[in-house]
Amino acid sequence: MRAAHGDGRVGALVVGIGCRRGVTTDAIASAIRTALARIPQTDRFSRPTLALLATIEAKANEVGLLAFAERHNVPLRLFSVEALAHALNTTVASGAPAPDGDLTAPNAVRRRFGIENVCEAAARAACPAGAVLLPKTVFGDVTVAIVAPFAPLAPLAR
Repeated sequence: MRAAHGDGRVGALVVGIGCRRGVTTDAIASAIRTALARIPQTDRFSRPTLALLATIEAKANEVGLLAFAERHNVPLRLFSVEALAHALNTTVASGAPAPDGDLTAPNAVRRRFGIENVCEAAARAACPAGAVLLPKTVFGDVTVAIVAPFAPLAPLAR
């Protein structure tokens, strides 16, 4: 995994992360690697780089997440529950597909934080005008969503 340091160059991605307490750095790395492999390969994303990791403030002391960010030299941005709720509400209001598919389904995140998910909400909060390349996807104890800082360009008409 390469870090892009948020410079907006081609292939730089925002990765939203949700995880269970105590998840290991290796589990996070494996989830992100697998998630990146699921992005359709185009010229733009043939060598994706991590521009930013995003999650909820409650994960500010999550050792595995902090270690991953440090090991890969990727900035970690933390969002309040209110900011994540706003990102989810903006998504639904804009007509974009709702994160998690069903906003009425009960889950542990909803019970703990009062929002539907962390990973896609955090990725969308970090990059509100971005294109979702991978919606919330579960990899064991880690959830990942990936957003591109700008929508991929359509092929030029010939």
